[in-house]
Amino acid sequence: MWWEFCEKKTLDIVLLTETKTTKDSEKNIFIDQVLLAKKKSQDPVYKTWWSSVLEANNNNMGSGLGLMIKTQLAQHVYKVNTFPGHGISILLSFKRKIVFQIVGIYIPNQYSNNNNIIAPLRTWLHNQISQALSNNWISILLGDWNAVSNPKIDRFPERKQTSPEGTNKLYKLERKLKDNKNPNNSNQSLSSISKIISKLTITHNVNIDPYPSNDNELDQERWIENIKQWWTITRKIVKRDLIREKQREIKQKIEVRQTMLNTKPKSMIDRVLNRESRQIVLNRIIQNQNDNTVTIITDPEQIKSCVQEHLYQWTEGTEIANTTLNQRWTQQYKPKTEIKDNTYNSLIATIYEDEVIKIIKLMSNNKAPGPSLIPYEVFKHLEENGIKLLCLLYNKITEVGVVPKDWINSNGYNMELKWRMDMTLQEQ
Repeated sequence: MWWEFCEKKTLDIVLLTETKTTKDSEKNIFIDQVLLAKKKSQDPVYKTWWSSVLEANNNNMGSGLGLMIKTQLAQHVYKVNTFPGHGISILLSFKRKIVFQIVGIYIPNQYSNNNNIIAPLRTWLHNQISQALSNNWISILLGDWNAVSNPKIDRFPERKQTSPEGTNKLYKLERKLKDNKNPNNSNQSLSSISKIISKLTITHNVNIDPYPSNDNELDQERWIENIKQWWTITRKIVKRDLIREKQREIKQKIEVRQTMLNTKPKSMIDRVLNRESRQIVLNRIIQNQNDNTVTIITDPEQIKSCVQEHLYQWTEGTEIANTTLNQRWTQQYKPKTEIKDNTYNSLIATIYEDEVIKIIKLMSNNKAPGPSLIPYEVFKHLEENGIKLLCLLYNKITEVGVVPKDWINSNGYNMELKWRMDMTLQEQ
């Protein structure tokens, strides 16, 4: 019945208290619903976690917690921590390192036989919330504080309090957290936890009863609607913060790139093209001596001297064979009389912008770049000034007759000259 009720009300997170379950009996709870879903080859609507005692007795009467979470949310659960019979903490991880903490708690009456676990339970709860605060997690606290909103009408104990028992418990917890976070400012904490709730209520214009209890006769539908409003507010705040953080990172990276473009243009280009900086590290030299001993040199100056000596000896005395060319190669190197004097005149003609644009359009897309790591698509997105610079560069090369060293090593683009060479040979 309860499972179907939660489905009908489309509840996402449900806390069950005073289940009176043990480690053995908790396995059979909602077993029919789970088996029915498996029979239909479906996932159960809810996934459950339990905090139970080993054995039920008079000293732990009323213990037992259960947490039901929709399967769509339950797939994000990655860690569960329990305080046997009275506390359960579940962590859910989402994209962009967003972590939600759901804490369920049941505090027994301080005048019951089970009041000896109140102190360790409060310590456990304090540790859970402190961990959430230190890691900037978003916490949702659910539970039963075993208190009434108006202690003057409480039937027990005889000595009546002037403030709600649950409020006092929350205030003590809130003050302890503030003292640990900022010991020098403990006196500046708010007088009660209710003021904090009231402040949040006014700020976000949401009307929520901070401490609903059985005596309040609070309408269930209204309370659920208020909780949904809080959930919506939380999601909006998280989304807003994520957008701000993303914009801040984008702005910061743009500023870094602009600065590097002026101060370190080479490093800037290497970063854009994801080039790796490769270096030879010589921190030691191992020499094998003639007497089969090994010498290890670690002194930087000695290493430098040894490297210089090695490179000098490596290139010293290299003899080039001065053999006479055979008849075939002698004939090959003779001037070619069949080539006309004006054959290559078109190669040194002035290059115009429309010709460069035509060549760029003929380039294929999605081709692997060469050693320069610059793909053809970069040239296709050049603006007018970029095309003019290319024309100026090509015309200067044909004028002075000097080709850049990077082109010789295939680290640059000589597309225009190569195209003219191909066209000239085809005409021949």
